[in-house]
Amino acid sequence: MKTLIIFLRSYIYILFLIITIIPCSIISLITFPLPLNIRYKIITLWPKIALLGLRFICNLQWKIKGIDRIPNQPLIIVSNHQSIWETLFLIAYFPQKICFIYKKELNYIPFFGWGLILLNMIAINRSDGFNAFKKIAEMGIKKLKNNYSILIFPEGTRAPSGTIKKFKIGASLLASNTRYNILPIAHNAGSFWKKDSFIIQPGIIKLSIGDVILIDSLTPGEINTIIYKWIKTEFDKINCQQDHINLD
Repeated sequence: MKTLIIFLRSYIYILFLIITIIPCSIISLITFPLPLNIRYKIITLWPKIALLGLRFICNLQWKIKGIDRIPNQPLIIVSNHQSIWETLFLIAYFPQKICFIYKKELNYIPFFGWGLILLNMIAINRSDGFNAFKKIAEMGIKKLKNNYSILIFPEGTRAPSGTIKKFKIGASLLASNTRYNILPIAHNAGSFWKKDSFIIQPGIIKLSIGDVILIDSLTPGEINTIIYKWIKTEFDKINCQQDHINLD
């Protein structure tokens, strides 16, 4: 019975996403002539709606630790990547405006991709190598100077639940080149909403925000090691304290 309830709730939630994203996308398209800051406020309403639906339909909640560690100035946010949840949550509730770095193929997804284009985020071709990083560096510094924080998932793609993949060095290179500091984030969203699955388990996602990592004279390799060590250690702590919610 419990498995059936979880399946039905997950199915209803996917329908909820489809039903809400269509009108929100049409409204987003209408914002095209407006300044980017206004577009951002309007378009990021849908992730908030999606998260509310997640809470009330699937009984998936979250606890945040370290919210007071977020500084007022823009920086580079580095997080592990396991689920769709963190993508929705960070753009919906992070106190600063966020710019994603994402694979350009997402632009072709109806409705969702339109929002990414309208937000003028950084779409890259992963197979482009140096040219991709050059684009990240050029657009990234412009975004940072315009008070956007850059969000990077250094694993490059979503990892299976309970694991952390090896970090690519792009985030550390960007920090080293721009001299903007890094804010590390760890979470266990994949334990409840797994990669490539629409089944959403009830429970409490834990997201932990670390102290700002000061770049100073660190090399990209040193930065990458520090980021990985903190996120992996915090991720392991979170997994030891995992909270599920009983549906009975």
